[in-house]
Order: sequence, then C-alpha cells, then structure tokens
Amino acid sequence: TPTPTPAPSTPKPPSYHHMPMRLRKLPVQYSKPFALCESPNARGAYLVSYPHDQVVVEMVAPHTAAMLSRRTPHYRVVLLFTDMSAPAGLTPCSATDFLLTDFGTHSVMRVDVRDGRVLWAHGSRGRGEQEYDQPMNILMLPPRAGEGSSKVAAVADFGNHRVKLICANTGCVLGIMAITQNIRYISCLTIVDHYRLLALARWDDIVLEIGVVGSVGGGVSGQIEKKTAAQQENEGAGMPSAHQNVLIAPAPSPAP
Repeated sequence: TPTPTPAPSTPKPPSYHHMPMRLRKLPVQYSKPFALCESPNARGAYLVSYPHDQVVVEMVAPHTAAMLSRRTPHYRVVLLFTDMSAPAGLTPCSATDFLLTDFGTHSVMRVDVRDGRVLWAHGSRGRGEQEYDQPMNILMLPPRAGEGSSKVAAVADFGNHRVKLICANTGCVLGIMAITQNIRYISCLTIVDHYRLLALARWDDIVLEIGVVGSVGGGVSGQIEKKTAAQQENEGAGMPSAHQNVLIAPAPSPAP
C-alpha cells in the first residue's frame, strides 16, 4: 500500500506584538507644530516648536493613565517671540540649554530652557559664511574620542542648499558643506553613526549620506553618497551607487 503524501503545511501568519501607545495631546491654543526634542530641563519632558504661533513650549509628560485618556499634559511657554520669528528645529545641547533655528529671521540661537534667556543668536539672510536662508533642522553631533561632550552642531541651511557645522558654545561657523550638482533644499538631518549624517534634499527627493572626517580645526572633509529610491533598489541588486566627494571649508579665523 503506497504511503500517502502528507499535505503541505500552511505557514502560520506572522505574529505582531503591539507596543503600548502613549497618547500626549498638545495645547489646543497652538497649531501646526514643527519639531520636538527631549527637554534638557527634566526627564520625561519635551520641547515643541510652533512657527505659526512664534512660540516654543515645554510639555511635561503626564502619568500613563492621563496619556491613555488623552488628557492634555501640563506645559509652559519657554520662549515667545514678538517679531517676525518662526522657531523651527531644536535640539538639546547641555543640561540646561537647547539650540533653535529660526527660519523667520534666518538665524540660529542657544536658549536656556529654564527661563527662556537667549544666550547667543547669530545669522541674517544671505549666502555668506555667517548667514542663513531659512535654516530648518539642527542636531548635535556625537563627541569625538577624548571629548566629554559634543561641541559641534549641524544645521540644515535650507534656502542655501548646504549643511553648516557650528560651535554649540559660541554659534560660530566651523565648516560649510557646500553641496553641488544642483541638489537643493536640505531640510532634515539625522545621525547614523559617529560624524556620519543623513540629509534629506526635499526638492530632489534624494537622501544624502555624508561621512565627515574631523570637525574643529583645519577644515573638514567628507563624502556624500546620493541615494534616490531607484538607486536604493539598484544597491539591493548589487549595482554600484554614485558618490560625490566634497570639501567642507573651515570658516576663517576672526581678525585679531
């Protein structure tokens, strides 16, 4: 008697583990939030920028029960502008301060989160080394070997189609990544690893992979890898991707 062939087993559908979601409502009197980051002021709190309302607020996370019930958490106004400001990107830079970009006045500033005091502010509209055109995202780079804390921040200079490296302590420009080949409107930045950035070119739908060698001192050199959706598919098929070498020139030293 022939042995019956067993029926092929039906693969089980993958199981999904849903993480508990914490809901945090934002203040109803403000609209169109732009960016958020962890607040250096308190654990569990975070900062939110509202360009339309010209305000930066600190949201204090409520208890889990309040999150699940969608109750509005406690918040306080950290910085309220009265001019043509439009606060946008922000990132913590110390235990008490954060960096903020303002695409309304084309500037970057450092703010004390405790009292909203502006420690320094630099920039005006233009294409010069100390000028910006609608700066968007900003983030702190990881500290180099031997450094206790990071002192360098990267700024997406949106309208000038470039990325700037600035000193977080003074706001002085340390280097400029002048991106060529008509790659326009750098809007978002994120860290991949030590001094390696991903930058989003909003107009051209391109992700730039920027590998930076060194930061402060005699210049910064790096490599940019342009990645479109098609190129990412080609990489998966084993096809090479395009690279663009760049030189990031250091800002000149101020005259004695």
